Amino acid sequence: MKPRAWALALLVNALVAASVTWAVLWWWDQTHPCPAVPSPAGVEPTAAPAAVAATPSFGYVVQPDDTWEGLAARFGLPPGALQAFNDLPADAPLQPGMMLRVPGTPAPTPAAAATGVVIAAVLGPGSLEDEQVQLRNQSAQPVDLTGWTLEDQDGHRFVFPRVVLYPNAVLRVWSKGGTNTVDALYWGAAEPVWASGETAVLRAADGRVVAEYIVP
Repeated sequence: MKPRAWALALLVNALVAASVTWAVLWWWDQTHPCPAVPSPAGVEPTAAPAAVAATPSFGYVVQPDDTWEGLAARFGLPPGALQAFNDLPADAPLQPGMMLRVPGTPAPTPAAAATGVVIAAVLGPGSLEDEQVQLRNQSAQPVDLTGWTLEDQDGHRFVFPRVVLYPNAVLRVWSKGGTNTVDALYWGAAEPVWASGETAVLRAADGRVVAEYIVP
């Protein structure tokens, strides 16, 4: 037989053998499925992690006579919980003016305490970069300002987010935009809000007037 004929015969045989092998393997796979691999004894399949709800919290400004133990008792927390919630070591020093986040929701504000919140000053009227209203809590109780409003005579209104004003603490409400902290809030106004001679009005969440202040 000529070499060319031999080569053609070998190629045909190889193709036939490959086709038969593929057919046998396919039939075996269809009729003999692989068994499921069992989990190791005592090990349960891992479930997808559930979404973790954000823990509600509010801000607190440390006062001169505060201690970690006293704050934990005041807010009904176990020892060390307040440090852990603020990512602080257990022996972290507690300094007056330090801003802390407290887990939970603030207690309702007594009516008598709410009347102790005053508008202490309106600074920089007419300048968006400098305008700020300073509120001070002159009462002996913390005051929850959530839902309160600050208004001018032209219909501008600022609604307070969740924030607590503690005794003798000062809260600044800037007219410009910025990131809120426990002692500074930002209105995000596009132009100045306050003008000399107009009256700034602070209202509680129920609408009653708590304080008024004539802008100098």
